[in-house]
Amino acid sequence: MPQLDGKDTTPSSFNEDKPPAPKLAQAACNSLKESNTVMAKLLEHITVLQRTLENERQAHKATRAKLIEQMEMRIALQLDMVELQMQTLRMMGQKVPTAGEGKNNDVLDGKD
Repeated sequence: MPQLDGKDTTPSSFNEDKPPAPKLAQAACNSLKESNTVMAKLLEHITVLQRTLENERQAHKATRAKLIEQMEMRIALQLDMVELQMQTLRMMGQKVPTAGEGKNNDVLDGKD
């Protein structure tokens, strides 16, 4: 038994010759049950948060995919409009710039 200045420093409820006090054992048991309950609730909250995070990720992916699809549609529409303008110029007998032409705005200015 630990001693300090000849005095026993072991709590009386834990002396080797005495069993633990029932109140202390019950308090420890209650504390453990309470701790387990708190841990279970925390685990539930963590699970809910994980599901929420995954749902947000999926929603973000879906939103991003929709935005990309809309941008692609806009680009395709703009390309169609340019193609129509070029066909109109051809039908009117005007010179249509090709890739790389018009850098100096000579075709676009109407200067031939």
